[in-house]
Amino acid sequence: RNAEVRGVSGPLTVAPTAVPSPVVLAGLHAAAELGFETARDIRSGLETGFGLTDGNIRNDVRQSASDAYLTPVLDRPNLHIVTDA
Repeated sequence: RNAEVRGVSGPLTVAPTAVPSPVVLAGLHAAAELGFETARDIRSGLETGFGLTDGNIRNDVRQSASDAYLTPVLDRPNLHIVTDA
C-alpha cells in the first residue's frame, strides 16, 4: 500500500478485503493471463488494469460514512439534522 497516496488517520476505515472472493481472484488471474496489468493497490497509480478494491470494514462490520463522521457528533448542541428537506 502506497502511503504517499493514502491517509491513515481519518475516521473512515479504508482497507483491503481480508478474504477476497474466489470469483474475484479468478477474474484477476484471467485478466493477468490476457496481458492486463494487475496491482495489489489499484489506487497507487494504475490507470489501466485490474486489482482488488478496498472496503470500509471495521471490526468485521461495514462502516458507513455516517458511522465514521455523523455518529460521533450526534450529541453536539449545534447540530441540526433536517430530513425530507
